[in-house]
Amino acid sequence: MPRKALVATACVGHMGGRPTVAANHDLAVELLDQMGGLGADLACLPEEFTYLGLPRDQQKNAWEQIPGPTSDLYAAKAREHGMYVAAGMCEVRGDVRINTSVLFDRRGEIVGQYDKIHPTLGELESGTVPGVYADVPVFDTDFGKVGMLICFDVDYPEEWERIGAAGAELVVFPSMCDGGLRLRAYAWLHSYVVVSSVSGGRSRIINKLGDEVAASGLGVHVAHGTVDLEAEVFHYDQQYEQIRRMQTDLGHRVTIIGTRDDGAFMVESNDQAWPLARLKSHYGLENWVEYHARSVREADRVLAQQSVAAG
Repeated sequence: MPRKALVATACVGHMGGRPTVAANHDLAVELLDQMGGLGADLACLPEEFTYLGLPRDQQKNAWEQIPGPTSDLYAAKAREHGMYVAAGMCEVRGDVRINTSVLFDRRGEIVGQYDKIHPTLGELESGTVPGVYADVPVFDTDFGKVGMLICFDVDYPEEWERIGAAGAELVVFPSMCDGGLRLRAYAWLHSYVVVSSVSGGRSRIINKLGDEVAASGLGVHVAHGTVDLEAEVFHYDQQYEQIRRMQTDLGHRVTIIGTRDDGAFMVESNDQAWPLARLKSHYGLENWVEYHARSVREADRVLAQQSVAAG
């Protein structure tokens, strides 16, 4: 069935961080209340949020245990607004420091946590310990499967491939840096939604075609948009007639977003009576992966025939 979620994401931008952890808590409340006021299903805050803007001699105050004051604040806001919250945090775990991101559900319970696999050299030198995973974790929500990667992880394509293989339909990216073109490329290559939440640059919501659904801007610190995690990407080849028939038969009950450069289009249903599985069956659609797999099988068959004929 269509699984649409209103996603909101914050960017600190020119507001900058605040000089104390308490002041950053106030800023988090302001941004989470804005996102909650939009009716967000998922609200996102940047990497190590309480750390932003602190003087060097105060930075140690941003590191705390989970549960603790910051996680309690995020949990309370998740409960108040009935939304999921994904937030970057600075955790002390035993004797080590962890750059982590925590996912709270609508009741304020922790349903997922991801530790940054690739801290920067500066982080490693200052005592931050990398996360270690056989498979990048993916967490269940009531709208779909959510994964998280953090900042410098953007430089490691294998992690983005692994999180897609693990079933992520939406990847939250709390970060200090923008992530640039790479985030759009990962969304397109792995057919998942990417939601960045950054302390500088622009926070963005990117759909499965790699298109920006929404982005923060100068003076606009919260971006929001609706995404459908059921949506699938298709190749135009041999499917133009299906597009025409769907648009003629269903009108506003289906959304078809096309591209010109990539030879692909995305389909999402707006009608519970027409989930994507029914659309595919009724109109004979093959998604991008299915079509390419069939093309490979056919190429292998032709090569095998040639080998027999030559042999």
